[in-house]
Amino acid sequence: MEEGRFTILVLGGSRGARPVNRLVVETINHWGDEAKNLQFIHCAGRDDVGILDRAYREAGIPASVFDAMETIGWAYSLADLVVGRAGGATLSEIAYWRLPSILIPYPWATDAHQRANARYFQGAGAALVYEQDEVTAPLLVESVLRLKEDREERERMSRAAGALYISGGAGRILDLFQEVIEENHEIG
Repeated sequence: MEEGRFTILVLGGSRGARPVNRLVVETINHWGDEAKNLQFIHCAGRDDVGILDRAYREAGIPASVFDAMETIGWAYSLADLVVGRAGGATLSEIAYWRLPSILIPYPWATDAHQRANARYFQGAGAALVYEQDEVTAPLLVESVLRLKEDREERERMSRAAGALYISGGAGRILDLFQEVIEENHEIG
């Protein structure tokens, strides 16, 4: 990753999110001259890693594309913005790292919990939310570029995400995940 470039972390989850991946591929032709100021870290899932790697390379956009990431902290530490789904683990990590985000909730999640999660982050001022059937490549590009240019808005969103972590909601979820991991590691 090149220092000084605006870094977008795209998360489709460990299995990828094909509609999010396809959307990102569609954005490739919409970045224009801004492409030279961007770089991506993309967790694409096994099925789409080749397609995305090729799309970024052919467009000349620096990107590190992975099928999955065992340790993701480094990616969050480099990111200026996260684009992804709205599962509990992802949102806990976004809150922990205090990052602004653009969320595209998985529309068929049980009890529409991803939509509720995303709206909670949006209501707190930590995220922009787009429904999967409504978001387009031009809309995503416009949103990313607007946030890229508006440092104050990104900082406000970052503070809001951090407040969600500190308030005990998302932060407590991440703490519980850590406790489970540690307990399982001790047992195994």
